Amino acid sequence: MTKTVLIQIAPADYELLKAANYMMCFARKVNDTYDVVWQAYGDYLTTNSFTWPPNYQLFATNSFNAGSVVNVETNIVDIGLGQQATLDSAGVIGPAANGGPPDSITLVNDYGVICPGLIGVAIGPDGTQQQQPMFVEPGAIELGVDTLTPVDVVMVWFQQNIATGTMLGPDAMIAVSKAVEIDLTNVDKATRLYQNGSWSTIAPAP
Repeated sequence: MTKTVLIQIAPADYELLKAANYMMCFARKVNDTYDVVWQAYGDYLTTNSFTWPPNYQLFATNSFNAGSVVNVETNIVDIGLGQQATLDSAGVIGPAANGGPPDSITLVNDYGVICPGLIGVAIGPDGTQQQQPMFVEPGAIELGVDTLTPVDVVMVWFQQNIATGTMLGPDAMIAVSKAVEIDLTNVDKATRLYQNGSWSTIAPAP
């Protein structure tokens, strides 16, 4: 099911954010953490829609470096929840097949030390669909199996000098002020208002 977050910004806050070149940032929770800026937008307005369907792609990269942008270093394969794919000894990810936990995506690693990652599809405030990394396993895995569990929970915040795909260290979200976590596990749409430097929930229209 496609999920939608509507972000509204009060006019005075909007002017302040724009004047200081703040980006509107989204991160998606995977394996109970946020570690990649899924999308960072500079062209936001006072009312912004952010939408994502349950579509995923699996990749791997050699390392996780907080502050750097994700570098996709293997081929990319389409994959869904309850599916698995194998990274062979040559470093090639094979096609997805059924297997692994039903709420997770599984990588069978026959290659060696590697960091699995997930790409997600999202349509941002500018209305364009993008496929961008949303998670990289922060600790490189050895030979064996790794499970990646994405949930429909996102973090939204404003930050300067940040780009889509930037990897976030364990202290990154502590340093980001005014972040809001939005849980769409049991609903398909949610609205939040940013006003006077704080977030509030806007009830859906009847």
